[in-house]
Amino acid sequence: MWSDHAPLTIQLTSPLCKPKTTSWRLHESLLSNPQVTRDVQQALTNYFAENPPQDTSPLLTWEAHKCVIRGILISHSSALKRAREHTIRELTAKIGTLTQAHKRTLDDALLGELTAAGKN
Repeated sequence: MWSDHAPLTIQLTSPLCKPKTTSWRLHESLLSNPQVTRDVQQALTNYFAENPPQDTSPLLTWEAHKCVIRGILISHSSALKRAREHTIRELTAKIGTLTQAHKRTLDDALLGELTAAGKN
């Protein structure tokens, strides 16, 4: 269980800066991925082995470990997004090719393939 114990925030304003309103949010589905959980566990083990509690304040250790874990989760999330987008591009190209071929030949087998590809 993770908890933020009253982290501090600071707000700076500048007429030259246009702030973004987006913030990172955890995709909870990542936690059901066994590879992600193994990587997070390994990163936590490594982090606390490399950063013993007596070397830094508990607050600094806590905030820094959250950054490490967030980086790992963002990395996995990006990889999954790239894989999804690749699959979509492949299916779109396949559907386009099958559509053109079906328009030329009016083959029922191509229509079946096109219908099956559209269901993916």
